Amino acid sequence: DGGGILSTTDRDGDTPMLDACGNGYMSVCEWLYAAGAAADISRANRSGRTPRKTACCYGHLAVCQWLVLRGALNAAGADGHVDSSGEQPAYFDLLRRAAIATLDSMVEGLSLRSPQVQS
Repeated sequence: DGGGILSTTDRDGDTPMLDACGNGYMSVCEWLYAAGAAADISRANRSGRTPRKTACCYGHLAVCQWLVLRGALNAAGADGHVDSSGEQPAYFDLLRRAAIATLDSMVEGLSLRSPQVQS
């Protein structure tokens, strides 16, 4: 991983990116990403928790959306976990909302409108 010291892990396998995402520190996430820790957006810790899963679990929609836009949905080991009752964890709802918000903002940015018909 090219992040060097930025990708250092603690005893639980948490990276600075995972900690920043879990705390909703968007500016820190962006800085880490730009400074060389981009690969850490999909890096799981020892218990299998990824930055995306952590951000979603703690309700950080903007960080979750930012991760989705940078490809965290396509990560190897992409959080297909179910909880002990066999249900998907609640963070999938937040992830779904982040994906919808991302698509909405992309459509707004394209200004896809029907041409006005002059009569």
